[in-house]
Amino acid sequence: MSAEELEKEVPKVVIFAGKSAPGYYTAKLIIKLINSVSAVINEDPDTAAYLKLLFLENYNVSLAEVMIPASDISQHISTAGTEASGTSNMKFVLNGGLIIGTVDGANIEIAEEVGEDNIWLFGTLAEDVDDVRHEQMYRPATLDPQLGEVIDSIQRGDFGDVAIFEPLIGTLTKGHDYYIIGKDFPSYLETLDKINTAFVDKHATDAGFDPRIGAKEAAAIHAAAVTRDYGLHPRMDYRTVSGVNGPLVILDDVKFPRFAEIVELTLPDGTKRSGQ
Repeated sequence: MSAEELEKEVPKVVIFAGKSAPGYYTAKLIIKLINSVSAVINEDPDTAAYLKLLFLENYNVSLAEVMIPASDISQHISTAGTEASGTSNMKFVLNGGLIIGTVDGANIEIAEEVGEDNIWLFGTLAEDVDDVRHEQMYRPATLDPQLGEVIDSIQRGDFGDVAIFEPLIGTLTKGHDYYIIGKDFPSYLETLDKINTAFVDKHATDAGFDPRIGAKEAAAIHAAAVTRDYGLHPRMDYRTVSGVNGPLVILDDVKFPRFAEIVELTLPDGTKRSGQ
């Protein structure tokens, strides 16, 4: 890419977080590949200001408390029908983040609640997955050219010893691509492009804001997001109460309150009062 093309790119910090079961060999290879790719990307002076890639090991609640509120986009891209996009996507949405995901698991219910304009869904539908797998079993599909470039880069040794990653590549090229990554890859990239466009368009509507920020400004924004204490300075200010008519009563240990709920209180003298 030319310098002019790079300047038009939306700067990103991409974070993977997770862990592998001791015997899950393929998962360990994926984690190894992520770290090997990040070592190359993060040391490239031409792209360092536009893309950072991190893997947070031993993902747990303490890491989630810092990472989830800081996210803009979370990816929940399990193959449709596997029901692997569960509760974590809910946590991201509740903290003000947006989702790119397959039509799987809780992504479906979230889309119903937030509206399709507030979530990016892509990929094969669950009812079509078995048909795609059957077709690929007997008539292997032509590999998507962009996914082919990724595989070629790995096989050239751009990210280390080729032999280490050969079993992982084999799941796509020899193993009939059970998770239909090749089928969903083009629509995944198209959806990422839509997200980039939406991000720029949103900020372009802000008065006096130029979406084509420079590399130094982008780095400063990302640094501030990573170091921000979201406990003291949350992403959003909640202003649901604008005024109080009558006495304000504070109650402790109330379970599952609902917004604007009408409740009945019994006062110490036995009098019953209702309020919102």
